[in-house]
Amino acid sequence: MANVMLAAVAVAGWASAYDPGVMDATVAYRMDHGLWFTPPPHDWYQVAGYVAVNDCARVGEVATLIDPGGREWRVLVADCGGAEPDGGAAWMTANNIVAELDAGLWQRLTATHGRPLRVELRYEY
Repeated sequence: MANVMLAAVAVAGWASAYDPGVMDATVAYRMDHGLWFTPPPHDWYQVAGYVAVNDCARVGEVATLIDPGGREWRVLVADCGGAEPDGGAAWMTANNIVAELDAGLWQRLTATHGRPLRVELRYEY
């Protein structure tokens, strides 16, 4: 039997959100065209929602989003910040945005925890 040690990397900061329907359309487009940096796991459809992050290499991974109350939500990294000079990754970094949530998850979490929404995003290795 081999010993396996998993390490976790966590980032904490603020969340923002995509407009309704945008993240679903992004996931559908990526699925239709195979545009993932990492192929999503077989159970990707069981996640609580979708997020966009700064690091494009994470697109396709499942991460754990931790809300201000400590509840953990499995999320699919469905998009990333991109290279727009006044937006995308630069905007996320400047504003300490660690995740942009799909509209449904954003609505659910801000209804409970208000705005601004502080979150932690944990990746397992």
